Amino acid sequence: MIRNARQIAHGKSLECDVCIVGGGAAGISIAVELAKTNLDVILLEAGEKREDRKARDVYRGYCSGEKSHEPLTENRRRQWGGTTGVWGGRCVPFDAIDFQRRDWVPYSGWPFSKAELDPYYCRAMDLCQAGEYSFRAEEALPQSQSEMIAAFGDDTVRSNLLERWSPPTHFGRRYEKLLRSSRNVTAFLSANCVRVQLAPNGQRAESVEVAAAGHVRFRVKARVFVVAMGCLESTRLLLASNDIQKDGIGNRFGNLGCFLMSHPSGTFSAVRLRNSLAHVACDFERDTEGVYCRRRFWITAEAQQEARVLNGIGFFHRAPLGSVQDTHPLMPAVYLSKYFFNTFRRNRLGAALALLRRDRESLSGHARILLRGGWLRALPELGRIVRYRVLSKRRLPMVLQGGDLDRQYLYFQTEHAPNPESRLLLHDENDAFGMPRLLAKIRFSELEIRTVLYLHRFLRRRFDTSGTGEFRCAEEELLAFVNEKLENFYSMGHHAGTTRMSADPSAGVVNPNCCVHGVDNLFIASSAVFPTSSHANPTLTIVALAVRLAEHLGRDLYR
Repeated sequence: MIRNARQIAHGKSLECDVCIVGGGAAGISIAVELAKTNLDVILLEAGEKREDRKARDVYRGYCSGEKSHEPLTENRRRQWGGTTGVWGGRCVPFDAIDFQRRDWVPYSGWPFSKAELDPYYCRAMDLCQAGEYSFRAEEALPQSQSEMIAAFGDDTVRSNLLERWSPPTHFGRRYEKLLRSSRNVTAFLSANCVRVQLAPNGQRAESVEVAAAGHVRFRVKARVFVVAMGCLESTRLLLASNDIQKDGIGNRFGNLGCFLMSHPSGTFSAVRLRNSLAHVACDFERDTEGVYCRRRFWITAEAQQEARVLNGIGFFHRAPLGSVQDTHPLMPAVYLSKYFFNTFRRNRLGAALALLRRDRESLSGHARILLRGGWLRALPELGRIVRYRVLSKRRLPMVLQGGDLDRQYLYFQTEHAPNPESRLLLHDENDAFGMPRLLAKIRFSELEIRTVLYLHRFLRRRFDTSGTGEFRCAEEELLAFVNEKLENFYSMGHHAGTTRMSADPSAGVVNPNCCVHGVDNLFIASSAVFPTSSHANPTLTIVALAVRLAEHLGRDLYR
């Protein structure tokens, strides 16, 4: 059943077995799994079917440093389905090394291995509609070559590993019918959770306070509570629920809000390929189920250990934004169209104009290409975009660089090391519901910079020794580029780590079952529990952990 919280009378108290706070990928995944049980489940989603400006303003926060992080309203959605309403669909599991304790990576190590999560990754692939849990080209694409470039891979760099793409699945739309017809799950929209109320001894959660329209407030009591609001909002709720535990729930050892992580990324270097086009497989391909897949470069675990660097990947991508050379005019045409549509659709005029001023250099570079007559060359490609990105149920993930295939640009995405100084705090200003806004202080270290440099060194060496291409990358210029990227960071919404998982209560916020240390019935389902960030986009792992948690709850509550 799906209802609106505005229909609930002020002061009323609802009761259930499991209360899930958040209707995004994690919350809906748990609800879908628990719909198979006889447990009475209430799901609270703060937004409506679509995000409006008032809902979006609740996400507004602050960053330490004008350009240290994009505005906190970007890359997130306060709506039914959460940010899956706008995600790209990229699905990649974490690697085995991501779960291991690495002596060169401070605070690394999960309390279980990747093998523990593999069965739940399989179910997560189903929920994300991303096909089989198979990420090797020789298995998933047997009709094609395994390596991205023939004879490229060795014991330091591999290019036969895949990323898979969801249609992308909007979890709200995909699972709305199932939840609407469910006999044991009731989802409430416009249900803004503003507080978790603990028992006086602080060892159990008794209820959550919910704000709906106007001054309407009600409570939900449950045997078990799951906070699944995304990394930033889950952390904010725990920090703000501080009447019993004065520093926030789960913050006995000062870890709540710390270890904020994301992914350093960007496009800088270029490769002039020497192989014939028949030996290069860097574009999107479809497996037997029609799922889009793409190969990527990965620095092996052994090479990471030898060089003492973080995890990282690369793949061929479009030319850097604003570049006026080697760029098919379709790229700036697509970019400018999407930029102006999204900017003015989701922002008031003043805020939209501020974004235009911020991004004017990039916008000018794209505009120059079109004004030189490039729009005429872009027209023939528009039909392909409409067909495969607009009219198809499983859309082409992105339009890649046009023109000659022999010149490619390398996009990198690397791990962000856990750092207690990188953190979320509460700001003095409150939102419309009286909750303190967030202050984000994201920090990087020499390890992130060294990882990006080593990633490019590994690839340069492999292109040289294999004779497959000429890698063009001046290291001093790359270093300046990376420093500028980290000083003007753009997270892509890949936040993680601020309620980190640990077996030792003094080292984190939640235990290996994602239960808050010291609070027996309060769980977190979010990338906030990740002890490390890997190079991988977080959604698939979020869903896998949500499925694992749902299984744990179902088993535990039936004892």
